[in-house]
Amino acid sequence: VGMAVISPTVDLQLLQASFWLHKRLPVSLCSTAEQHAQLEVCVMNPIFTKQVGAMLSGVLQLSGKSCLQYALHLGQQVPDWLPLMQQIPARHSTRAEGKAVDYTLYSFTGNMAYAPKQAVNAQVVIAGASETALSCTEQLLLQPYLSFTSLTLLSPAGVAVGGVAAEYTASLVARMGLEAAVTMIDEHMVAVDAAQKLIRLAGGGQMPYDLLVVTTGLQVGSGYKRVYNKCSCS
Repeated sequence: VGMAVISPTVDLQLLQASFWLHKRLPVSLCSTAEQHAQLEVCVMNPIFTKQVGAMLSGVLQLSGKSCLQYALHLGQQVPDWLPLMQQIPARHSTRAEGKAVDYTLYSFTGNMAYAPKQAVNAQVVIAGASETALSCTEQLLLQPYLSFTSLTLLSPAGVAVGGVAAEYTASLVARMGLEAAVTMIDEHMVAVDAAQKLIRLAGGGQMPYDLLVVTTGLQVGSGYKRVYNKCSCS
């Protein structure tokens, strides 16, 4: 049917310092490390893909744990079963000292197997990668009961971080889970055809949308650096 590999211990103090566990997990799970395990690998036979929630619930029962934590690192392949888990909001100001946390955290408890998120298949395009754009994207990713299947961030040269009074640092962006759920397009938007719901791109291409968020923000980003240069669109 499938296979899961877990580590029976987690550094709960580090997780608490970098993520808001209590915003997605019961308070009773946020103070006792013994109730948590680290999910390292989960592989399912494609025939039984729909049973992954039941299998993970069985892992919890067999291990005597109440919660599985899964760390998704930059560049890591995104597992098909990830939408079953809850993404944990990253702290915008971490309390970790001496340890760099550069992954997105997802959690699974037994009740999540029977309360799947509702898929939102609308094509959502966010034009620009300003602080407002990143905030909007973050909120969409963190919806506890919805899973957006088509999120696109349209930004030339990637995502800008840093700069004067910037909220989104490189560390925070790394913990937001952009790679897991957002398509990054390296292009300028030059026009919008609202009647046809099309975006015209500087390179001559076009992109359809169902929902469009225009958050171009500052055009001159002195002091900023770029992360996540993903792909171009034609």
